Amino acid sequence: MADSEPESESSSGKPVGIGVLVVILLIGAKAFFRAQPHLEKAEQKRAASQARADAAAALTKPDLDAYLEQQEDYNAVADLQREFQLSDEEFEDVLRTAWSSNHPDAAMNPWQIRIGNISDPYWWRAQQKWELEEIRNACQRRTAAVDSAVDATATPAAPEQN
Repeated sequence: MADSEPESESSSGKPVGIGVLVVILLIGAKAFFRAQPHLEKAEQKRAASQARADAAAALTKPDLDAYLEQQEDYNAVADLQREFQLSDEEFEDVLRTAWSSNHPDAAMNPWQIRIGNISDPYWWRAQQKWELEEIRNACQRRTAAVDSAVDATATPAAPEQN
């Protein structure tokens, strides 16, 4: 029995527990460093959420009402694009048509009419309900034009009679 090694020691004479502890620490360190970017992202999201909450708390009641009305109008315009199933390019044309019919002297930059650029106050006047209606009418006109073009190509021409 004097020759046999104790169970907690390896063949080199060092305790096995230290090796296991080192392996556990290495695994823990690896997990910590892998989680670090996720923790930073979570902190950024929390900070952004807090900033939004602070901004909302700073709004007065009229400011908040105006903001919410503006958001409803942005959503209404985006809903029109979905309702008429228009691509971004088609919808840009519709917005350009609606805008130029209401503001004929205003120059329009194509980048200003993207729905994603709703923060640009120069061109975005959709909070005025009559412009939403004009955009709806432009969508309907475009859809009708496309439908009539499809009908014209689908209907064979009648043979001419003498």
